[in-house]
Amino acid sequence: MITQTRPMQIRIVGDPQPMAKKQVGRRRLKDGSFQVTVPFDQDYRTRKNPITGKVERFNQGYKKRWVRIVQANVLEFMRAHRLKPFPKAHPIALGVLLFMPQAKSNKSLLPAITPDFDNMKYPIWNGLKRTPDKKGRPGPYPDGILFYDDDQIVWTLQPDGMLWAMESCPPGVLITIQSALLMKEEILQHSNQGIEYGLFAV
Repeated sequence: MITQTRPMQIRIVGDPQPMAKKQVGRRRLKDGSFQVTVPFDQDYRTRKNPITGKVERFNQGYKKRWVRIVQANVLEFMRAHRLKPFPKAHPIALGVLLFMPQAKSNKSLLPAITPDFDNMKYPIWNGLKRTPDKKGRPGPYPDGILFYDDDQIVWTLQPDGMLWAMESCPPGVLITIQSALLMKEEILQHSNQGIEYGLFAV
């Protein structure tokens, strides 16, 4: 188990991607009705073929590749420092700072873009927890990679958010994590402030 008294940080270089969402396909039958097909992942990019004029898929699986890059780097870090994941029900504080590639046409100071921050950080949360296989079995990491389940995340650590990547800071993510029990005094201070200002029922 991770027992550091200070937050642990893991820097991963790569092109951040949102989670691949399931989409239910439909096809029209001869009688005009529609038949629902098996759900599939929208984990590909599309482009128009200049010769045929048809829209074609390419870069299949690029979103899943990003999750695998994050998993591999975190696993390497954990093994190098002889660390184990946070056990089930142990509260943790987590920060996810994404460094996004900036298009030349985008001159904005900060990446207020689509997909938004929640969609971008979700695959990181999801990729670092225990993920059962399609049959409900524990999978390759029965205790998770960094923690057992994302319901353990009770507090946000700084830095957390999205910034543009720069030459000195390439695209990727900075993951900051710590046991929330080591921050209980700081966390409970906010709870007391809520009572003082009437944000919580007394």
